[in-house]
Amino acid sequence: MTNTSSTLLFPCKTLTIQSNAFVNGGVLPSVYRREGLNVNPLLRINAIPSESRSLAVVMKDADAPVAPRIHWICWDLPPGEWIHPNDNRGINGLNDFQISTYTGPCVCNPRHKYFFHVYALNQKLHLPFSTPHYKFYKLLQAHLLAEGSLLFFSYRE
Repeated sequence: MTNTSSTLLFPCKTLTIQSNAFVNGGVLPSVYRREGLNVNPLLRINAIPSESRSLAVVMKDADAPVAPRIHWICWDLPPGEWIHPNDNRGINGLNDFQISTYTGPCVCNPRHKYFFHVYALNQKLHLPFSTPHYKFYKLLQAHLLAEGSLLFFSYRE
């Protein structure tokens, strides 16, 4: 779990992110990769502040040649304990593959380090799906209540 509240103007609470598909620091099962079903795993979010009005999730490849590479970016999800596979309740933004959906990792050699970052916000962002990442992050900073991360790896087994 990572808390980057030192970059914020106010203290940020920490979310706890879990998945039933892998443990923190574990290997992402092939069903969630591009060669599998290419769907996001079920994510469980704990410690969501009561004043949260929306969630956002970003999946990044921290070891991409041009790091970090965004595989999934979604905002305006309703605040709740679960983010489901193929969850269509939020706005899927354009990832670094110029696709507005989850794009699972490919089989990598050597292994790559990935993160799911989840953010609790005090309002919906109301951004179009084509919003550039830097604009998303700028607005996110202004409305962030809590954040958390889940680390995983993907590689050729």
